[in-house]
Amino acid sequence: MGYRATARALFVVLALAVARSGAASDVAVDVERHAGSVVVDASVIVDADATTAWRVLTDYGRYPEFVPGLRASRVIAREGARVTVEQTGLAPWWLLRVPIAVTYEIVESPPASLRSRADIPGTGVLRSTYTLTPAGSALRLRYTGSLTIAPGFLGPLREVAVEQAITGHMRALAGEMERQARNHKSNGMERQAPNHRSRMADGAPAGEPVRHR
Repeated sequence: MGYRATARALFVVLALAVARSGAASDVAVDVERHAGSVVVDASVIVDADATTAWRVLTDYGRYPEFVPGLRASRVIAREGARVTVEQTGLAPWWLLRVPIAVTYEIVESPPASLRSRADIPGTGVLRSTYTLTPAGSALRLRYTGSLTIAPGFLGPLREVAVEQAITGHMRALAGEMERQARNHKSNGMERQAPNHRSRMADGAPAGEPVRHR
């Protein structure tokens, strides 16, 4: 089997693997190949408040707790809005899980956007931007990025691998944002409940002050 046939076959296999793993309808991903680069535009609606979403997005040290394949993530430098984050994990590549270490140079623009640059070993330079914008009563988390890559017959495989990685990453971020938002609401309701019970015990209707004699 020639190189082109092999590439096409592997592309189909990997595409099916991505579909089975849940390339989500909730995460919209568009991947385009341009001269020497892959350009990604992805978005997902998140049922969370802006404060919680921003906290999750910039809590880099906790990423391994909810991002699939990420083994470690730590802030190694911070100066104002500039943050350097070192991450190690398993990248989906060539139907295997390949260990990589990446250092991201991040510039934060709170409370709604950040951009980063990273040299991806064996691949190229990744430039990324995350934004949070209102979407009705929810938020839209959007990712735009470009990855410079060397030409070759593995190009289609890289596009699928990039789509797989971004879909999983966006789903993980959105899920954690919503989880923390739910917990915040639940904790708020629990704090209000004792006060409500106290008022009822004193004979005061809910919403009216208790008058002590």
